[in-house]
Amino acid sequence: MEKGDLAPLPAATVPKRALPEEQEPEESAIGLDGSPLEVLADELLVSDEARPLFLRILAQRLPVPLVGEDVAGQDGLVLGSPELSWEEHRVAILLLEQECCRKALEGDGWRCFGMPVAEDNFDALCQILARER
Repeated sequence: MEKGDLAPLPAATVPKRALPEEQEPEESAIGLDGSPLEVLADELLVSDEARPLFLRILAQRLPVPLVGEDVAGQDGLVLGSPELSWEEHRVAILLLEQECCRKALEGDGWRCFGMPVAEDNFDALCQILARER
C-alpha cells in the first residue's frame, strides 16, 4: 500500500465515538482518522439507500455499525445480513430486500428497523445506541 492510500477500517478497531466531543456534528464532519465520513461510508460499502442514515448516526457520535455483516444465532447459523448492525446492542437496519430475515433476527432477540427509518424510530434507535453495554 502506498502513502496516501486509504485502508478499510475493521469494525472492531473503530472507536465507539465517531467524532471528538468538542466538534459540532455536521454533514461534512471529519472522522477520527482525518477522513470525511463520506469516505468512511465508501470504505465500508454502505449502500446508497442507507448512507444518509449511516452519516446521521455518526454525526450523533454513536457507535459505528457493522455494514452488511452476517449475523449468526446462538447455534452458529446465519440469521441474516442486515445493511447496518450493532451486535453489542442487538440492533439491525434492514433494507427492503433484507426484510425476509426480520423474523429470524427478532426471534433471536434483535431489534430491527426497516428503511427508511421514521423520525420517531430514529430517536428510539439513538437512545438504544447511546446506552453503554
